[in-house]
Amino acid sequence: KGIAACKRALSKWPDHTELLDRLATLYVAANETGKAIATLEQIAAKTPEGSASWLRARRRLAYAYSEMGRPGKVLEQCRLIDPHARADATWLNNSAWFYAVTPPAEGGDLGRAVTLAEKAKELDPNNPHIRDTLGWIYHLAGRYNKAKTELEYAAQELPRNPSVAYHL
Repeated sequence: KGIAACKRALSKWPDHTELLDRLATLYVAANETGKAIATLEQIAAKTPEGSASWLRARRRLAYAYSEMGRPGKVLEQCRLIDPHARADATWLNNSAWFYAVTPPAEGGDLGRAVTLAEKAKELDPNNPHIRDTLGWIYHLAGRYNKAKTELEYAAQELPRNPSVAYHL
């Protein structure tokens, strides 16, 4: 019902990015990820690079590709978004994670992950989620003393978080 209503509205206003965004959300809810991705790609193509709508579409594409298990496509989105999100600690943290968990053969890069996670911490030094990500990336990179410091901070701030406990 909602999908049909959005499509009808888009037939009148085909460049209405908020309607396209809503349609993508409805496709995700209906488990139609391929259609959601196509719709998000439309938004990204219709909006200026770096604009709020473009960034939102690209981020949602990264998360959709992550859910689909397509790390190369995730990192493609990261490479597009990162230059426009230098002051967004949450995005930098997520991008760092994507680079850290992607195999090198598919574009993963622990050095880049460390750089992004450190920048995220610089922007939001008291965020335990960012400190957890940085700690785990340090661990993956073999920087165990630095990892311990970050993970202990995260565990102190998030004592009931099983992911943080696992990382520590």
